[in-house]
Amino acid sequence: MDRTKSALADHVYELVLAVIENENYDIINEGGHFASDFANAASNIFKNMLVPDGAGGWAFRKEPFSIFTLGCQWKVSNSRPCFISCSDENPTGVSRSEACVLGRIYGLDEDDVKELLDMMNEAWFYMKQN
Repeated sequence: MDRTKSALADHVYELVLAVIENENYDIINEGGHFASDFANAASNIFKNMLVPDGAGGWAFRKEPFSIFTLGCQWKVSNSRPCFISCSDENPTGVSRSEACVLGRIYGLDEDDVKELLDMMNEAWFYMKQN
């Protein structure tokens, strides 16, 4: 039986907290957000990436979507071209990657969610630089 969307997102939250322990992110250090806030935002983005696959499991949505979290509007595309954008009252910052934001849903590890965090941080950083 496939795990629920919430259980998968909770797993991402825990992985994010583990990654943050060993990494420095501008969104935390300069943005004044707590690690738990960043983990919650990443988990919510992951949860919004998921759509039913028609067989009782989950798949990544093919179209970009938007979500408001950490006081910013984020737009995420996990299909090529993959990107995460971030905007507030400043111009938008965009992070692009040759890799997908997340390559798999099940069996995620810290390296998988690090790509998501790096892209979120990069988009936030570019937004703040404008």
